[in-house]
Amino acid sequence: MFISVDRNGKLALREPDDFKRLHIEANNDVTREAINRALAPIASFDNDDFWIAVEALKQLGRTGDAAWEASFDAMIRGVQKFGWVSPDGRRVRCHLKTK
Repeated sequence: MFISVDRNGKLALREPDDFKRLHIEANNDVTREAINRALAPIASFDNDDFWIAVEALKQLGRTGDAAWEASFDAMIRGVQKFGWVSPDGRRVRCHLKTK
């Protein structure tokens, strides 16, 4: 799954059933400043990485779908061992891909 950021600052969760990857994606014509503004309500920034609020990320997906939520939670638990989850478990680290 990945969070897409369009040039209007709209966020969408794409490929929500792909629990093997997680990143942020934007076209080359979307400036870093626009990406930062779009993500500011749900993320903090650390150099080239974004720390996305886990609950906000989940809200972009299929809330109310118990099977999807269980897979999402398993994905978050799975990346903890790599240091991609904040110590309090409330944020997950994502990198930005431009295309």
